[in-house]
Amino acid sequence: MTSDHYAILVSSRKVPPSSFHPSRALSNTFTPVLWHLRTGQLDQCSQRLHASCSNRELANEMKPQISELIQRAENGLETMKKRERLLRTRVEKRATLPSQAPLVAPSLGALESQLEALRQKKEALGKQVEGWSSNWPT
Repeated sequence: MTSDHYAILVSSRKVPPSSFHPSRALSNTFTPVLWHLRTGQLDQCSQRLHASCSNRELANEMKPQISELIQRAENGLETMKKRERLLRTRVEKRATLPSQAPLVAPSLGALESQLEALRQKKEALGKQVEGWSSNWPT
């Protein structure tokens, strides 16, 4: 190994006994994992590890807030489902009610003729009142 290589003990991992070769005599089921890295690779590995730890810390900080938002969304969804059920029952109740006779608005022509008839009646009544007042003793 040259001077620009580093041997790094990353972790210890358990090696299952079934993977042992019978000719090898190991006293321990744990074997260290060694990586041989060049200097540039070491920096790159260090940066990745740091980014991974930062992401994990950020995720741990955000986890309660995300959980709360998920819970609020689920509660809101349940509320919306209840409202939907209520509206559906209202619609079903209204559909089963006997239908009322539709309100018919009179046409414009009918209203105009009715207005004209009322004006004529007013004039006739006004003439009657004038006739009585002229016969009234003063």
